[in-house]
Amino acid sequence: MVGKVKNKKKILIIAGSIAAVAVIIVVLMLTVFKKDNSYQGLGNADGSNGEPKNNENSTNLSNEVEFKDEELETIILTDEDIENGGNTIMLDGASVSYKGDNISVSGTDVIISAAGEYIVKGNLDDGRIVVDADSKADVTLIFAGVTISNEDSCGVYVKSADKVIINLADGTENTITDGSEYVYDDETNEEPNSAIFSKDDLVIAGTGKLVVNGNFNNGITSKDDLKITGGDIIVTAINNGIKGKDSIAVTGANINVTSSGDGLKADNETDPEKGYIYIESGVLNITSGEDAMQAATDIEITDGTFTIVTGEGSKVSSSKNEEWGRPGQWQDNSNTTSDTVSKKAIKATGSVNINGGTFDIDSEDDAIHANVDVVINKGEFKVLSGDDGMHADTNLTINDGTIDIQKSYEGIEATNIYICGGNINVVASDDGLNAAGGNDGSAMGRPGMGGFSGSSGAIEFTGGTLTMDAGGDGVDSNGTVVFDGGKVIVYGPTNDGNGTLDYQNSWTQNGGSFVGIGSSGMAQMPGNASKQNSVMIGFSTSYGSGNVVTVKNSKGDIVLEVEGKKTFSNVVFSNPDLLTGETYTIYVDGEKYEEFKISSVCTTVGNTGGMGGPGGMGPGGNGGMGGGRPGGFR
Repeated sequence: MVGKVKNKKKILIIAGSIAAVAVIIVVLMLTVFKKDNSYQGLGNADGSNGEPKNNENSTNLSNEVEFKDEELETIILTDEDIENGGNTIMLDGASVSYKGDNISVSGTDVIISAAGEYIVKGNLDDGRIVVDADSKADVTLIFAGVTISNEDSCGVYVKSADKVIINLADGTENTITDGSEYVYDDETNEEPNSAIFSKDDLVIAGTGKLVVNGNFNNGITSKDDLKITGGDIIVTAINNGIKGKDSIAVTGANINVTSSGDGLKADNETDPEKGYIYIESGVLNITSGEDAMQAATDIEITDGTFTIVTGEGSKVSSSKNEEWGRPGQWQDNSNTTSDTVSKKAIKATGSVNINGGTFDIDSEDDAIHANVDVVINKGEFKVLSGDDGMHADTNLTINDGTIDIQKSYEGIEATNIYICGGNINVVASDDGLNAAGGNDGSAMGRPGMGGFSGSSGAIEFTGGTLTMDAGGDGVDSNGTVVFDGGKVIVYGPTNDGNGTLDYQNSWTQNGGSFVGIGSSGMAQMPGNASKQNSVMIGFSTSYGSGNVVTVKNSKGDIVLEVEGKKTFSNVVFSNPDLLTGETYTIYVDGEKYEEFKISSVCTTVGNTGGMGGPGGMGPGGNGGMGGGRPGGFR
């Protein structure tokens, strides 16, 4: 009896194991079935952010720039402080009086020859402050209400020092004005050549006000590092407003620049560790004839409020110049009178990295431009551009932020584009997103006009919400598109020479939500290698603004509802609600249009010739130009 009981337990254990295995098999079968018929996608379809992407060329200037305590100091002076100060310089028209050490006067030049703090107050007519100290000397000039003008040179000249700090005493107003013609101290190097000119490190600090009038060349120039750590700074210059050869670093200042040349410029092209612009915080209002910010290497912005106008603003736009022809079509502009001077808002020969801030940009050329990478981690952007809204020659990554490109030729352009998050709106007269091999061709008749070509380039979607109104292609890749997550809607072209999506090699739709509503002539849809189902609807007639297309499943649930903003005859869409084997009904303005059943990853309904559906002209396409629909192009 005991042996039988043991055998019975063994039988029960075996039977239980078999049952468990059977359950696992059933679960696996159901999982496979669900994957085949109700694939839920790799990423979100609601527009929430995906995982941020870090490019190898991302800048990290915040670790390189240090704002020292003495560079952040607020100085409050009383009349007693000035009277009893150790080193004090009093300016009075054509005369100068002083007390303290290491101060001398030569004509109307006030010369400081050693390290220390020097209080400067009063008006100086046709003269200047000259710092000519040891190369290791740190000099602080405390401006306590200074007005200096010079008919044939600068107002402040740092000839030799390690570092000079100009501290604007609290509550004071200070003005430096140079002449329109110079007699150079150094004829060989043509120096000095700016209203405030320094051969060495220069810091402008404090909480007072400084007005700089650059009538000859630049407003403020440092041939070394330039920091602005406070104050209300107003610069007007006939060339560049503020120039720091090795670097410009800003924190906590209120800066207004009006310049015929560049607004802020760092131009050391020989040292890869120099030539950068770093802005930690502040308020910057820049109106420039050329670039608002230009760096020979990188630009990094952590925070701040920026109002920028370059050139004549976005009103000088390719879309308004008849010589540019139809959007997307290159023209021979040999007779155009447009120059090729760069008039971008934020431009770096290296990379641009923006981690926050509020930006209001109206630029004649690209709003944000990098010869290497652009990374947007956060920030609020309102952009009107006569050319690209955002451009990178290599990679352009958006991890987060609120981006409103209200006007552009091409909205976002790079070799590779990564949309990982954010709330993005793009209005473009040509392509909304354009990924292509090569770099920006600025010599194609229109300054900075994208000259990409070739079959490389990639676009990846992993999160965020993107809405586009494109006159050309909505999403255009000369290479590949991978859509794993995010929410994208394209109000696409009305002409049949473009499509809401346009790719040369492949489009893999693995998750997220995509809607493209536009013309039929060049219509494509995601490719057959996708994991998530897609549908292309080709209507027999054209509809217009206000017409609503709705798609419902057999239960009456809405899986798509989109309202046209302009003429359209084609809708392409993909989302996790499109299930294999399910039957769907199309409605236009509430009226039943047609039914269809999804039997494969790519489903076409109606007149869907165009570029031949999935694959288009690239590998795996099922049709050529106009294939499948009589007449090809309309």
